Amino acid sequence: MKRIAALCLLCLAAHGCKEQAPECDGVTIDPSVPILAFGDLLLPPDPDDDSAATPNGPTVPAQKTIFLRAQCGDALEIERVCIVHEGHNGDPEVTAFEFEGPGATTVIPGAEEAAIRVTYDARSLNGDLDDDGIPDPDIGTLIIQSNAVNAPTLAIPVCGRVVNEGAAIAPQRCVLGLDIEPGERLEGLCDP
Repeated sequence: MKRIAALCLLCLAAHGCKEQAPECDGVTIDPSVPILAFGDLLLPPDPDDDSAATPNGPTVPAQKTIFLRAQCGDALEIERVCIVHEGHNGDPEVTAFEFEGPGATTVIPGAEEAAIRVTYDARSLNGDLDDDGIPDPDIGTLIIQSNAVNAPTLAIPVCGRVVNEGAAIAPQRCVLGLDIEPGERLEGLCDP
């Protein structure tokens, strides 16, 4: 019995214990998270007010990072990255989300990663835009256009809300604001 076990171990050592690579029809993109939800945040204290109390919770600005992994062979070519949103409190002139990371023509070699950091920096409380008594979150969509066969237009929901400290507020839903199917490419989303 010991000889059989030893023979099996030698066999495994000779042939390796590698996982089989997934079948690939082309390069794919694999995001580290499906949603970037900042949750409920507080305004920072006014730097000009010496009597301002320190908030008991996370404040704006806040940052989250998403990692994009290239899978299945060839390099992943990032063509465009942008955040599509309606602005803070529905005002398109007031940006709530910004990103840093790979831009157009970034190449990620197979099995490597690139990072995109998203910052939520709304500087006033979120309002109740739909008159249901609950402040509405700022909602956006991080768009990554690439040569990936599984998601040539990768869309990641992004959301956050600035509230008063101690406010009892229903949890927010962070949903995708676009109707996009896996493998579908939508052009023009990042156009000004």
